[in-house]
Amino acid sequence: PVPIEVLVSALDVSYRDWLNSIESEGPAWGLLYREPSADGQTAVYRLRNSVVINTLVETINGGRLGYSGEVEQLVKLLRACTGTNPVYREFCVSILAPRKNLSHLGYLEGVQLYDAALSALPFGDRTLMHQKGLWIKDKGNNPLLAKEVLEGALRTNPYPYTARGEAEEHIHTSLAATILDAADAKQ
Repeated sequence: PVPIEVLVSALDVSYRDWLNSIESEGPAWGLLYREPSADGQTAVYRLRNSVVINTLVETINGGRLGYSGEVEQLVKLLRACTGTNPVYREFCVSILAPRKNLSHLGYLEGVQLYDAALSALPFGDRTLMHQKGLWIKDKGNNPLLAKEVLEGALRTNPYPYTARGEAEEHIHTSLAATILDAADAKQ
């Protein structure tokens, strides 16, 4: 689900214009539905069903080879996450922390998404740094660069007001695996 704050910021529309677009006979009516966020602090929107999702993704990608349209729209949404409300950070994590969500993307596309989120959020984020380091190690096959990013994750404070932060032990484990990968690759 996409929080309303992220949507209106990414679309550069007012809350009123957004709400008008999803009301009966609005241009987005029937495609999206509103529900409360998990923490009850805001409203989030989901696409109606898999048919709508597939049609929208196909339209966004414009029939092009690859996923450039999808990445472009995700970058726009991630760059809209500039507020201090925890909903912005949680949206970024929901997109980027389960790296399997990005498995269909190329290495540089994934890095672009991580960079968009990390530059938009008003505070550094240990979880996103950790996931970016793992992306670089696994998808980019670059353990030395991954090591630098993971070391940066260790120096990054947990994101403020985060209910579930990234444990240092997890980052240390990833760092050890990355060092072993570098040794195996003789880097």
